Amino acid sequence: VKSYPDHPEFPYCVGSTKDGSKIFSGSGNWNLRIWKTDTGEVVGTLRHLSAIKAAILSPDEKTIYLGGGDHISVFEFETGKPMPPFKGITGNPTSQLTALCMSPDGKTIYAGFQSGVIHVRDAQTGKLITVLQGHEATVH
Repeated sequence: VKSYPDHPEFPYCVGSTKDGSKIFSGSGNWNLRIWKTDTGEVVGTLRHLSAIKAAILSPDEKTIYLGGGDHISVFEFETGKPMPPFKGITGNPTSQLTALCMSPDGKTIYAGFQSGVIHVRDAQTGKLITVLQGHEATVH
């Protein structure tokens, strides 16, 4: 069992590369940390615009998406280079993003919200494809 103690606030999400060589976690301090699994060394820190409630790595492991507040930040995973974010996506200032998932082909991203809706978006552009409704509570 290893401990990765570098989050000053409670982590909300965690994920890993397919081979398990790196793990990442996002927290309430707006930072996502990336660690080498075998050594516990922090090899990257990415900054979001609010608390990070969800993070998802694309199937090709080239892009990572960080979700929280009313936007999704997008970065190149290996370099940390920021890409254009998807901002103001909730359309509802009282509903925060709480979950992210991606299609196996990496073309579509799904974002769950406190309001119980799921946005289906193009993973490259952030363009809204459709809104799924039916949940009566937060989508996690």
